[in-house]
Amino acid sequence: MSNHFPSQLLTHVVRPVLSFIGLSGPASEMLVIGTAAQESQFSAIMQIGGGPAVSMWQMEPNTVRDTWARIPPKYADAIEALLVTQVKVSHRSVISILNRLPGDLYLGAAMCRLIYYIKPFQLTDISSWPSYKWAEYIAGIWKRYYNTPQGAGTVEQFITNWNRFDLDSLWSVK
Repeated sequence: MSNHFPSQLLTHVVRPVLSFIGLSGPASEMLVIGTAAQESQFSAIMQIGGGPAVSMWQMEPNTVRDTWARIPPKYADAIEALLVTQVKVSHRSVISILNRLPGDLYLGAAMCRLIYYIKPFQLTDISSWPSYKWAEYIAGIWKRYYNTPQGAGTVEQFITNWNRFDLDSLWSVK
């Protein structure tokens, strides 16, 4: 697969959305792009096989509900503003979010980042690290906090997908 889609997703969706909600930076971008590469290989908006996960980031409804209930008001306001600029939704409605996730890349990227945001870890600025270390760091965070230790995905699968889509090249200086 060409690197065009991940590059366009980063440039036109992830970067502006993370900036809009106030959680931007290279490590945040890597989390969101890497999660999409692992969870759907940038190709599914509903879980293959009929499971409950939705969006390119394959979020389960219970995870979305839990995240929505736990995010600080300033992030809930940012999500609401994202939605209102597109289509009017009811105030703070998790049902509106769940209904919109499959087809709304902006919302999916924002909610993906917020799922990580509510977890008990400090995201390290890794932009100055050698690029070959990025995937391993991001994969460890994905496994622990997004897929969870009970999840079927592995760090090795994440790194394979990262490399398959040449994600290092999105942040490497050329």
